[in-house]
Amino acid sequence: MTDLDGAGVQVLLIATATHQDGGLPSVPSVADSFRDLRTALIERCGVRPEHVTAVLDPADAQSMALAVAKATKRADTVLLVYFIGHGLLTPSGDLYLAAGNTAELTPGMAEHQAYSFAALREAVLASRAASKVVVLDCCFSGRASLGGTSLVTAFNAAPGNGMYLLGSAELLARAPEDAEHTTFTGAFLELLEHGDAEGQQSLTLDAAYYALDRKLRDRQQPVPRRVSGDLSGNLVIASNPAFRTRASTPERQPPADSVCPYPGLGPFTVDRADVFAGRTTMTERLVKATAAAFGEPGPLILVGASGSGKTSLLNAGLLAGLRTHGLPGLPGSTGWPSRRLTPGKTPLRNLADALAPESSDTAESLLANGHAAELVDPLLDHPEQRLVVIVDQLEELFTLCTDPEEQAAFLKAVTTLARSGEGHEPRALVVFALRADFYAQAAAHPELRTVLSESQLLVDPMDAGELRASIEEPAATAQLELEDELAPLILKELGRATGGRYPAEALPLLSHVLQETWKEREGLRLTVSGYLATGGITKAVATTAENVYGRLNAAGQEAVRLMLPRLARVSEDAADTAQPVEWPVLLHGVPDETVARDAIERFADARLLTLDLDTVRISHEALLRAWPQLEQWIDEDRDVLRARQQLASDAASWEQSERDSSLLYRGNRLAAMRERTAAPGAPPLDSVSAGFMESSWRQHTREGRRRRAVFIFFVVLALLATTGLVGAGIYWRRADQAQQRDLARYLAAEAEGQRELHPGLAKQLSLLSYRLDHKAGRSALLNSQRTPGVINGDDPAYDLSYSADGRVLAISTGDSIVLRTRNGDGRIGASCPARSRWRPMAPCSPRPPMTTKAPPRRPYGCGTSPTPTARGNWPRPRRRTRSPRWSSARTETPSSPVHRRARSSAGTPAIRRHCTPCPR
Repeated sequence: MTDLDGAGVQVLLIATATHQDGGLPSVPSVADSFRDLRTALIERCGVRPEHVTAVLDPADAQSMALAVAKATKRADTVLLVYFIGHGLLTPSGDLYLAAGNTAELTPGMAEHQAYSFAALREAVLASRAASKVVVLDCCFSGRASLGGTSLVTAFNAAPGNGMYLLGSAELLARAPEDAEHTTFTGAFLELLEHGDAEGQQSLTLDAAYYALDRKLRDRQQPVPRRVSGDLSGNLVIASNPAFRTRASTPERQPPADSVCPYPGLGPFTVDRADVFAGRTTMTERLVKATAAAFGEPGPLILVGASGSGKTSLLNAGLLAGLRTHGLPGLPGSTGWPSRRLTPGKTPLRNLADALAPESSDTAESLLANGHAAELVDPLLDHPEQRLVVIVDQLEELFTLCTDPEEQAAFLKAVTTLARSGEGHEPRALVVFALRADFYAQAAAHPELRTVLSESQLLVDPMDAGELRASIEEPAATAQLELEDELAPLILKELGRATGGRYPAEALPLLSHVLQETWKEREGLRLTVSGYLATGGITKAVATTAENVYGRLNAAGQEAVRLMLPRLARVSEDAADTAQPVEWPVLLHGVPDETVARDAIERFADARLLTLDLDTVRISHEALLRAWPQLEQWIDEDRDVLRARQQLASDAASWEQSERDSSLLYRGNRLAAMRERTAAPGAPPLDSVSAGFMESSWRQHTREGRRRRAVFIFFVVLALLATTGLVGAGIYWRRADQAQQRDLARYLAAEAEGQRELHPGLAKQLSLLSYRLDHKAGRSALLNSQRTPGVINGDDPAYDLSYSADGRVLAISTGDSIVLRTRNGDGRIGASCPARSRWRPMAPCSPRPPMTTKAPPRRPYGCGTSPTPTARGNWPRPRRRTRSPRWSSARTETPSSPVHRRARSSAGTPAIRRHCTPCPR
């Protein structure tokens, strides 16, 4: 069974053996290699015939591109594209695969003359297949660039997801005229037929690459190059026929008492100093710098990148040397007491536990008050002796401890131990170990700023000789034998994986792959085949983690998915770091705690995790970057992890400020944090964070009730105010109406009293009373018809009538009818041509606007109601005997008591003796 025998596999073979018009030389061995390779893929690799597309001598680049496009669309699981033929390189480094009509490339026409490797790579990466394999058996295949303006070759750039690229030669590929096959494809066919005697049971892509590399190197032929993404190198392409000949050899069983000399992802301890190799020079520098701190009091700080081996240097270098040889130039320093600690979340407590574990509470109080020296004196036998204090992973002071005051107190306590006091010498030699990417955070503290500027020791990266020593010397100490090609192969892979350099951060990968190679040993011999089985330098960690994860059942895998991201501390401005997590927090939310504990213990057995008394932590932060699955999980949970870290920091600040309510969450921030902390599977909060969230929610509830009460109060107040205003308006309107009514009644009464003696004045008072209140003045106005009088100066008034709604008063003057309304006065009919049919008259007094208009009643004494004539005038009423002109009314003055009372009460102008006459 191979990974190429599935239904979703697509294999595309393209070979150009013959060229038209003699543009490029034809290569007969290409055609034979093409046919035999197709047969081997079907018979040896298990590829179904219908899944193999073979294109021999494509006419042009377009036909090659169409074939690639069809294959990429059909592939679901594995896509393999294999090209054999000429490769042409442009001056800019772009690789082109020759077609049948390809000749020498013309600048600006290369895309039309040959198939671009950049286009091939782009098409393959667009495929939905999980594994994408491209094999190029052509010249310059190992120097193909990414195309465009990029000068980076495809073998130096990061590979695409699931991409595996294998090139036959960096310069010229070989195809001898008398050979049946091309050099590279011929070696590949031999491997499929005869196998690799040093390989494992299955031939993977990586195993095939290493076997071809050894075979072609031995034959002094061009060696291949490869680059792989994810775990694509583990793709099984065939079984290894040579494996059966040594499958049952008894020497493969390792000795029962064999001990691995490589710590894997963990650091070297003091007890394993005998297998700590390759760091002789750096260890000497560290020991001398520590001894120099005795004469120049003050801490020493060791700065290096993550994975540079700082902890191993302190343990197996400094402390082990102090135990056996002491410090140079300091007689009697052998066996000086030492204490090692990491800051963690509570640095003062950890320091107190290290100095006085039997009374840590008292010790913590002394440290906080600046009396650290009192804790060291009991540990020293004589005044010349010093306590060696190792503070490893100082970056935890900035990542795990969120209290600035405790950070400052811890640094003050530790640095005080290394400096002279009043009347006493320094009590300790203090050595810090700091990760380089936290340099800025450390420099922000005054206690560390001086140390960084005066007593800093930088960890140097290891060179090739030191790396080789770290591989071979531990094996020799453990009486293990290394296969001759193993160390060069590992160093070669390490250089390729790190861009040709040997950075310090690659040491955990090297140590882990050596540990996994030891597990695949044959007796006491570490072999190349065992190394290949681990996945190589770049994939050993991922392979180990995937193997452990793959052997778990569904419940265990689900638990691991929930728990492992909690062991990482994410950051926005720095790389993710590992953090220890307590068991209850780690196990919260998992369906089955027993299954979860078993899964964690399996990862710990593989040296990927470290189990302490109450906590679990990642053995090395290299796991965060070397295992793609874990990296993906962390990215998926990054927002939640960052939010919980921010919550812990804010809760600590709230606790330190004596629970200041102004620091509590409010509004949207509180709602968002509650949603994230209550999400399914979210770990429980610590006591401080839980109290912080509870106080925030209580305050939010109180403020909500307060806001609702204030809102209700103002609503009720507004309703009451509106009701009061409406009631007051109604009251004042009714009071005004009552005042008008009383005045109208008074004027009506006065009119009745003056009717016999002063009929003119009585008529005016009646009219004013009617205007003030129709109901109260109607009777007086009607009674005015029984007495003679004039209106509008000299016009007599024969009859009065009002409309049904009381809004229009009609007065008959004999030759016309005067209409009085609230909008003004008018006249119907006239005795002279100067008068119009309807003429507005000047109002006697201001009146509110009225719109209703009705015809006057029948004139007093007429037998029929008046109707308009053909000219539109009203008929002239029958004249009655003219009454006197109310001469008595003319003698009255506006200063009479009646006028004054009417003017002061009604707010109207003084009563006129006559209305304004109509002009004639």
